[in-house]
Amino acid sequence: TNIFPGDLMLKNFGVTRHGRVVFYDYDEISLLTECNIRELPSGDDYDEELADEPWYGVGQHDMFPEEFERFLGLPDALRDVFLQRHADLFTVDFWRDIQRQLKAGVLFHVAPYGDDKRIRRELPPTGAGQLAQPLDAQAAPIDPNVDTAARGG
Repeated sequence: TNIFPGDLMLKNFGVTRHGRVVFYDYDEISLLTECNIRELPSGDDYDEELADEPWYGVGQHDMFPEEFERFLGLPDALRDVFLQRHADLFTVDFWRDIQRQLKAGVLFHVAPYGDDKRIRRELPPTGAGQLAQPLDAQAAPIDPNVDTAARGG
């Protein structure tokens, strides 16, 4: 969706009774395509590695995926499950690939529910014995290079 929350602390997220993830803290939100995704620099010596503050420069839109795990603050049991399924979220390559796709016009559809829970709307039958096609089957693909006003929508 090209939205990056910036502040990944768990207190900024919630889950609705329907299982949808919601985000509460909008003050650090930015476009993912504007983020400067960087590898965490390694220190030259022991003091740099253990310093309270970064010894390297950090810009406003700099993002260090290797640090996400620390900010999530997951308990060990949840952390292990999360890492089994989503360890790629802590890599620079994952986020740079998403940026490349967004810049190329790829639109990601994040469905709030699985296919088995979605309501499928169908067109009314067009004649005796004919089955209606789902609306999804008739939708034209979205071309990111075409102005939506020119398409009439």
